[in-house]
Amino acid sequence: MKKDNVKFGIYFLLGWNLLVLLCLHLRYLFFDPDLYELLLGNPYDLWYTLGNLMLWSTIWFVIGYDVRKEYVLKRHQFRENFPHLADAIVDKYYRSSYLAKYTGILYKVALVSIPAYMLYRREFFDGDFVVVVLLGLLSGVLFYVHRCSWRKSRL
Repeated sequence: MKKDNVKFGIYFLLGWNLLVLLCLHLRYLFFDPDLYELLLGNPYDLWYTLGNLMLWSTIWFVIGYDVRKEYVLKRHQFRENFPHLADAIVDKYYRSSYLAKYTGILYKVALVSIPAYMLYRREFFDGDFVVVVLLGLLSGVLFYVHRCSWRKSRL
């Protein structure tokens, strides 16, 4: 059980680091060709960058660990509520309801972040419109997944 939680913590950590690297590389390609020089230019910047990366990696490991622990505990409680159903069926419905719950939260966060981002920015550039469109697409995809999972999870 604990190995499974650690494995999911490592998945979250790796996912976070890959997302950070992808965003940094895209920013380097399209917006700021001196980005790597700014992040890694002198020893202070290097230690600050590595420390920040280590801190956020640890945070995302703990998030992944706790999310998996909560998921397993609540799945067990969900199974106890329906003892007459097969475990595979209960797992399928629980997975759908869990996915519906959290994608519902995430699509609302992505949707609210669009006007918040627009209020934060005083001047708009091409990159800002790209960010707003990507947030809109993310919100739409999460909403679609939320609705499909919600329909599947109804017993």
